[in-house]
Amino acid sequence: MKHPALLVLAIVLLAGFGFLAWRVFSAKDAPPPLPNAGAGGATESEGEARQAELARGDAPLGEPIRSAVAASEAALETLHPSVREALCGFTGRLVSPDAIPVANSRVELFRFAPDVLFQAGASPFVGEGLAAGLGEPEIDAGEAKSGDDGRFTIEGVYPLSTYLLHADIDGDAATWVPIDRAAGPGQLVDLGDIVLNPAGVFEGVVVGPDDRPVPGALVRAVDLPGSVLALVPFERFDPKGAVIVFEGQRLVIEMPAWVERRFEDLPLAQTRTDGDGRFRLRGVVPGGNLFAVTAAGLLPHVKPRLNVRSGEVKDLGTIRMAEGEQAVGRVEDESGKPVEGAELLVAARSNAAPVHFASRAARSDAEGQFAMGGMPPGEVIVAARRNRGEAWVVTDPQPVARDVIVKLPASLTLTVHVFDEAKRPVAEPRLQLLPGADRDAAIGMAMWGLNAPLPLTGRLRRGEAGEWLIADLPKGKYVLLADSPLHAADAIEFGIEEDRSVELVLMPKQGFEVSVLRPDGAPAAGAELFVHARGNGVPDAPMNAGRVDDEGKRLVDSVRATEVALSARHPAFGLCHLRTPLPPTAPIVLRFDSPGAIEGSVTEGGTPPARGKYMVYAVDWGGNRGALPPMPQITGLDAEGRFRYPALAPGQYRVGLVNSIAALRSPGGMVGYVRDAMFASDLPNANVQLGAGKVETVVLDTKAQETFEGPTVRLSGTVLVDGRLAKDHTVTVWGSGKRQRRTIDAAGRFEFVQVPVGRVTLQINEPLPEDLFASRQNAEELWRGGFELKEGTDLDLPLDLSTGTVEGIVRGPDGAFVADAEIQADGVFTAVEGRPSGSLSRRTRSDARGRFRFERLPVADWRIRAEKDGVGRSGDLQTSSTAGGVAAGLELVLAATHRVRGRLDMAAFGEPAVRQVYLWVSDVEGRGRNGWASVSADGEFELNDLSDGRYRVQINVRRVDDQWQQYHGADEFEVLGRDLEGHAIRPVKDAPPEARRG
Repeated sequence: MKHPALLVLAIVLLAGFGFLAWRVFSAKDAPPPLPNAGAGGATESEGEARQAELARGDAPLGEPIRSAVAASEAALETLHPSVREALCGFTGRLVSPDAIPVANSRVELFRFAPDVLFQAGASPFVGEGLAAGLGEPEIDAGEAKSGDDGRFTIEGVYPLSTYLLHADIDGDAATWVPIDRAAGPGQLVDLGDIVLNPAGVFEGVVVGPDDRPVPGALVRAVDLPGSVLALVPFERFDPKGAVIVFEGQRLVIEMPAWVERRFEDLPLAQTRTDGDGRFRLRGVVPGGNLFAVTAAGLLPHVKPRLNVRSGEVKDLGTIRMAEGEQAVGRVEDESGKPVEGAELLVAARSNAAPVHFASRAARSDAEGQFAMGGMPPGEVIVAARRNRGEAWVVTDPQPVARDVIVKLPASLTLTVHVFDEAKRPVAEPRLQLLPGADRDAAIGMAMWGLNAPLPLTGRLRRGEAGEWLIADLPKGKYVLLADSPLHAADAIEFGIEEDRSVELVLMPKQGFEVSVLRPDGAPAAGAELFVHARGNGVPDAPMNAGRVDDEGKRLVDSVRATEVALSARHPAFGLCHLRTPLPPTAPIVLRFDSPGAIEGSVTEGGTPPARGKYMVYAVDWGGNRGALPPMPQITGLDAEGRFRYPALAPGQYRVGLVNSIAALRSPGGMVGYVRDAMFASDLPNANVQLGAGKVETVVLDTKAQETFEGPTVRLSGTVLVDGRLAKDHTVTVWGSGKRQRRTIDAAGRFEFVQVPVGRVTLQINEPLPEDLFASRQNAEELWRGGFELKEGTDLDLPLDLSTGTVEGIVRGPDGAFVADAEIQADGVFTAVEGRPSGSLSRRTRSDARGRFRFERLPVADWRIRAEKDGVGRSGDLQTSSTAGGVAAGLELVLAATHRVRGRLDMAAFGEPAVRQVYLWVSDVEGRGRNGWASVSADGEFELNDLSDGRYRVQINVRRVDDQWQQYHGADEFEVLGRDLEGHAIRPVKDAPPEARRG
């Protein structure tokens, strides 16, 4: 666990988003576009209905826009008694800062664990389940109201999870409280007094350019610095819109319906104006806040910093919104004819980050024209498509004052043949067509509501020979999924650029029975069963197969695979896992072990740390091969630095320290936590083998990184940067696998009392920026070098570092300036007296005029190059930085890159079956201009952005048993001034001894 603090933060926010993002960016080709999760997409009439709803302003003044969903008693009654008895609960007392109980205050508990992502009954066949909120993480754990004594109790909660409490939801002191207590089965955990933090309140009235009230405007305040807007215009995020990502490829991530609901659960102050344009924004974090008002068709009103004191009610008076610019354009087909009724998304381009927040415009009219008001000056990005489920066409960023032309591809016909294992047509197959280039990603994301299937009504008809024809299908990448009442689901990925046919062979359903037992061998009635198809199975994502019956049994027939991973969950025993081949060779039995306990203490060189400074995480680290991923458990320390996990499933655990999450009460607190986690010194951890029913003890010492066996010496030094003492810069030294870090003092000095002798690496970094959203988001590295420490010889280093500036421009193959190109600089330091040689790298991007600039670049010899996907790559340019000087006038010219498409001979791999194949090509001249591509099931591949040169191929093959093998292309190939189409690659096991010219 390299960054456990960041992992815990991700859990607290929402575990699912990390998984889904990974699925997006690990797609084989262009990851699947992510259409609207609504059953019918967002139509113009729906948009008008939404505007009418907002315009009514029916909500009471100051009423939060969220609506809580709590676990019902009726739902708990459906659980098996053994499950209900093992559920946990939390109790506590709400008090004001002066310890007065707060009565009649609503409290809600949220739970975070892997299972919240997997709803019972979810299927790869999404259908109309998207409209019912399919894929929404089930994080609501319960709610209550405090009594006259301020006490509340929430019971019926699944234990062994991470929890976040929202207190005084409807009051002016809304407070978020991360719970750092491990709750075991059947426990009622007393949280003690929860002090409500009186927040600030903003009041005012919102009017438009005509001074008329603006009802339904969204008013928000968040304790983030206004500089965040220099990177991403967060105020433009529309939970009913989409996110357009430019990161090597263009992705449109539409927000499913549940995102809008969960957006209301975010820990920030938000409300809407009433019919008179008035608002009362409660729950504002004391201090400086980024304040924003947004309304459809108007330019967002933003104040980078508004201050409010605790308990203060501040009247902001009249807020007048401006019209802003209007983005206009036209949607055409390939022949230039207007496309009527096209769906449209319009985004203002973010200044730095490749993430652009888009809102829906009205569909294009009979002339193909569209318009979107309320845009800021600058550039806009437009995405369009004919209908829901189709791939989006995304434009380049263009000035908002210019008409934007979007050209949609022609529609084609797909012929689908669905056969059984005897090659006979399947009588009544169920078909689903998903946009996307990767089968597993497209299906998995659809199950979470992030990838809607293409509507087949009116498109699908049966052919005379039993085939199926899908008409009006745009060009693009798709995944076809099919099953039948007698056949298991299977899928195929393909691209279509002209009318074509595909074939899918379905195998009989492989139903299998699973038994789940308690530690004593009795049926674990009511346990939940999770299933993950492995071995090229469908779907390649965990599924909730439901609860076992009173005999502990469950029939599973919802997956097709050669192997299946299973996890069973019961609140009394935790998790147990099993992986088995299909069809099974023996009865499938999962048996829980008796839970064990891990307890221990934390010290700082023998002394307990201050209470609330740290918390302990424990995560199953040892070969979990089940359907559910491991989830860290967290708990706090008592006054003596002790901790205890009362009920953990047996296994191998990593137990370690992270900073306390107590500050995670607002977005600003979260950013601060990330900042500390990114740059804090390593904290200790240990591996623990926990046996059934056993208790293991762990001692964690924060000074462990500075304890060594064997000889050590003292390493110290004085650091100057550009002639000034390097106060607050950081110094890091690596040796014997351990890392120590120091902050340079006011005298420019640092000292490590014990550093192991031998080879060590020393690194100097600038001070950590207070504002992570500033233009420089990192503590830039100024110098890095390696040297030998000799036994008995302390070392004092005088490090005198100087920096300069290097700047230039990037041009494309046509000589035009290239914006947003990535520029990399690799520097080498020459050894001088008192300072060993070293090296480091820097990266930046060109601006809208192709300019780039490296500031505070250490004096060294630098090799600089640039590239931009889809445009080209430059050669290496040699330059040097000089102390206090500016090396200007550098010009990096991108040479055009090319595409290689072809087919890999999949038959060469033999048995067992292949699950995944990746190609890695490298320039034989060693210039580092390499590339990679995934290979489809039928052997098709596409390599992009290859420079001119000669390449050799390495082939990485993953078998269905998860074993990786390496092959090589029998021949090299050459790319010279053109794309390469129809290239065939023949795999061989051994690397060719000599290059064979292909």
